[in-house]
Amino acid sequence: MEHQHSLTVNGSGSSAGGDYNKVKIRGEGTISNDMSCNEFKTYGTSEVCGNMKVKSYVVYGDSEVQGNVDAEYVKVYGNTQMHSDAHIEKIKVRGMIEVKGKVNW
Repeated sequence: MEHQHSLTVNGSGSSAGGDYNKVKIRGEGTISNDMSCNEFKTYGTSEVCGNMKVKSYVVYGDSEVQGNVDAEYVKVYGNTQMHSDAHIEKIKVRGMIEVKGKVNW
């Protein structure tokens, strides 16, 4: 998995998914397919409509992932819903996280 480009959404926007170095959403953003990245940050609202493989997943606001989540580190200040399975190595939550599938720590 090679991460070259970064994705930034300011305001409202969407992306088709893919491999990224960093993903930052300030406002409202949707990733419409599977994605992987080193760093994913949401300041507002985000939705990933596929699977997510990420080193660092940070949420300040609300985030939703429709597929599986594979993350080394998750930090949530707000609300996060994961609709499938989640593999998380380290987690810090100041709010709520809901995993509807299996959870592996």
